[in-house]
Amino acid sequence: MKISQVISLIPEDTMDEALLAIETVTLLPATNSARLRCILSREFTLHIQVNGDAIAITAESWPTVNATAATLLPALKRAIYEIDEAAAAGRYKQSPVKPNIIDIDSRPPAPAHMDIPMWDEARGQWYDAEY
Repeated sequence: MKISQVISLIPEDTMDEALLAIETVTLLPATNSARLRCILSREFTLHIQVNGDAIAITAESWPTVNATAATLLPALKRAIYEIDEAAAAGRYKQSPVKPNIIDIDSRPPAPAHMDIPMWDEARGQWYDAEY
């Protein structure tokens, strides 16, 4: 089973609070896995790994939950509720996500005396847009 097939088992239109907590899904097809960013009362990340017909739901410093396609939704909901409850009680905390910042801006900093600094690509310099 492929990770895309497993993720397609999660309904998009649902009234279930745990499934609504899934904010983003990042598919990692090279490893046949996915990363789920969840926010219920706290923010945390779950990882789903597919190995044949077995599905493993993991989180940092949390016991692995094993499931099949038939038991995925109940296992996923339970994992979301349990992790969120532990995080709210202060018993569980994931390490903060490091931002992936790529700064390719080679322009010099804008002069401080300008009210509305604008960059002129043609001349390669800053100008004050207010005047």
